[in-house]
Amino acid sequence: MSWALIRPHLRANKAIADFLGVSLHELWPQWFDRSGGRIDPLSPKQTRSPRSHTTRVPESNLRVPASRKVA
Repeated sequence: MSWALIRPHLRANKAIADFLGVSLHELWPQWFDRSGGRIDPLSPKQTRSPRSHTTRVPESNLRVPASRKVA
């Protein structure tokens, strides 16, 4: 469940919060509102994290060279 510490996942985050005896909002205010609902990451009132500004590598750069293809 270590991935639940870096990425929101309601079931896993709720299990951790219940075990610690705190609310989801207390542990992860950036992911959950006071009622325990998920905060929409694209909501205009929320600021985007630096991680959301990563760029994707074009598929053309992901092709395997012909010399490396497996028969």
